[in-house]
Amino acid sequence: MNGFTFTTENGSVYEINRDAMTWRKVKVTGASGYTRNMSGHLIEAPKVEVGKPATMWDDDILPGCSHHCVRTSLVISVSESIT
Repeated sequence: MNGFTFTTENGSVYEINRDAMTWRKVKVTGASGYTRNMSGHLIEAPKVEVGKPATMWDDDILPGCSHHCVRTSLVISVSESIT
């Protein structure tokens, strides 16, 4: 798989798969203590930089709606290799 992972300041870990053009939130624990997982199909590969929030645009979440935008908290690390 051609992709990367990144971690945000609140502890969320995202996985980007460039081959399949998908994103997946693989780890997050909110204040409630529950872990949520989310995913989607990317319209374009996001530009992720340490110190900035990442923005990902994915396909429609509801019929007739515009594209879904996911904006993260500040990125603290990026790993460029997923195999």
